[in-house]
Amino acid sequence: MSDNQVNSQIRFHSSERIVFTINMKNDRRRIFQIQFLRKDGSIVIHFPYQPQCDGLVGLIHLPVGFRTGSLNMENHSKMTSQKIKFVHHPDGETHFSQDSLIITQIRKRSVPLSAETGHIFTIHLNGFSYFERATSKDEQGNNNRGIIDYICPENTLSLKIIGHWYHQLHSTVTEPKLIYGPVVNSVDSSGNRRLACLVRQPNNFRFSNHWLVISIQPSDNPFSDNDFSLMMIGGFDNKRKVYDYDSSTSFLALLYPAHDPDELRVKLGSIDLISE
Repeated sequence: MSDNQVNSQIRFHSSERIVFTINMKNDRRRIFQIQFLRKDGSIVIHFPYQPQCDGLVGLIHLPVGFRTGSLNMENHSKMTSQKIKFVHHPDGETHFSQDSLIITQIRKRSVPLSAETGHIFTIHLNGFSYFERATSKDEQGNNNRGIIDYICPENTLSLKIIGHWYHQLHSTVTEPKLIYGPVVNSVDSSGNRRLACLVRQPNNFRFSNHWLVISIQPSDNPFSDNDFSLMMIGGFDNKRKVYDYDSSTSFLALLYPAHDPDELRVKLGSIDLISE
């Protein structure tokens, strides 16, 4: 991991690829990766560390007037047996893919990365012991492969990880010589306060002047029936449409594991090119 400074005030993580690990009672696990593509600055979220299992992937539509409640992913999804990735391109194109393993069918146009997008992804997970153990490779990062390690409070069962994308940070720091970060107290546009990590693309990348603010916090388990689960949502519409309850909105979603996978594969179909 490389720590950098802006005007000698803000420290942040900056690497081409960043591995997120969690550590609870000295049991350290790899959770996911974020990659910034050198060719165009796209944001890619990889999920290579969870156990092999079938999952659901889909484009979820929220109807007019929907505010809170539960949604059945099966009504909008396809099956996959692959560990897939989420990609957010500069022009706002978002999709789930995996080279030569799935059909890139689940996709939508979201907000361009050049815009002030705000919330771009959320990850829920539980069952930490099912993820791969960290190795000596994960002890210290560098400019190509950074490490962010989250120390879990004891007895944490589930985590919620939220990513926001900004042009600039609005700081309340009043001492000009004070150095702060890469972990900061943050407040999002809804007024929610939480600890967050500051991340930027490397200096020669397209969006090196933007900020990815990632918060990690214990949460309630939305999948209490599962020993292990991982859910990711992203590809949101712009904020004006998301909060306009007189119009519909949509986003992409990924969920592992899928129950009754053989039955669902027949019912929903699969995006896999190579079945396990």
